[in-house]
Amino acid sequence: MGVNKQFHNSFLEDNITGMLMSRHITWHFNPPAAPHFGGLWEANMKAVKNILRGIIGERSLTFEELSTVFSGVESTLNSRPLNCTLKCPN
Repeated sequence: MGVNKQFHNSFLEDNITGMLMSRHITWHFNPPAAPHFGGLWEANMKAVKNILRGIIGERSLTFEELSTVFSGVESTLNSRPLNCTLKCPN
């Protein structure tokens, strides 16, 4: 049995499903060969990778440097709007 199928089967067990439902959490499986199904979060991952490539390149970083870089990436992504904003003249 593949890992994805095994995870999917264990995920559907009553105790896990009940806990998630009580917290109003839904889980959506994404086909491994179809990252375009991810939509906006895949676009965000692409943005993270591009920012990291631009900042780090081929260099090796210390833990402190990497923490600083991740803080900058987080700040950059959090400054973006969550959805498209239409400029309304009213």
